[in-house]
Parts: sequence; C-alpha cells; structure tokens
Amino acid sequence: SMSGVSCYTPASCVAVGTAGSATLAPVIFSTSNRGAGWQSQPAPVATSNLSGGVACEPSGVCVAVGQWFTFSGVGATDDGPYILVN
Repeated sequence: SMSGVSCYTPASCVAVGTAGSATLAPVIFSTSNRGAGWQSQPAPVATSNLSGGVACEPSGVCVAVGQWFTFSGVGATDDGPYILVN
C-alpha cells in the first residue's frame, strides 16, 4: 500500500509505501512526466517499511520515514524509526 507522495516540481514526484503482509518490504516509485508513467526505484534496506510518508524540497532532495524491523521465525520485532534521504 502506498503511504505518501511528494512532488518537487509540477512534473516530478516520489511515492513510497510498503508491499507484502509478511515481509513489509519498502517500495519507492518516481515519475518525471506528470504521473503518466511511474518507475520503481531500489530500496536500500529490505527489512524496513516506508509507511510514514515522504517529503521533497524543490531541489529534488526527498526524505522518507518509516520503521525498521528484524524478522524471525515468530514474527517481526520493531527496532525503531527508519529515515531515508536521497
């Protein structure tokens, strides 16, 4: 599910969220053509989610927030906040 979108120009935006119910993998998408097409971007850490949202400034620097998790055979442990800056 997508949790946030932020645009740093009228045509360029970044969207973040979480995919999967068991692994909570982060997902990042970007567009530079007013949303006509979105490109998947690599997430630097697989054991996190970006459910807190994203904010971008006009220079194109974006900050996304979420949670960092450790997974084991019995579930996930919430290890605290996660901040991603591009």
